[in-house]
Amino acid sequence: MGGLSIWHWIVVLIVLGIPVAIGLIVWLVIRATKRQVPAGTQAHCQMMVPHATPEQRLNALQDLYAKGLINEAEYTAQRTAILQAI
Repeated sequence: MGGLSIWHWIVVLIVLGIPVAIGLIVWLVIRATKRQVPAGTQAHCQMMVPHATPEQRLNALQDLYAKGLINEAEYTAQRTAILQAI
């Protein structure tokens, strides 16, 4: 009777499974936080945009639209906002 019983195997699996589960949770949390944009980054970018002249902002907006990075509705909305700020 030198072998391990089923209860021994269950205990071994639990003892090995807990650190694996903790490691998986830590890995998922780190992976999720790397994908998020830092909170201050977007606000910082928005603060920098108004320092450009309306002409520069309109040109940059036109470039984004020409490259297909924004659709027509976004282009029109931003263009209207820039022109109303003048």
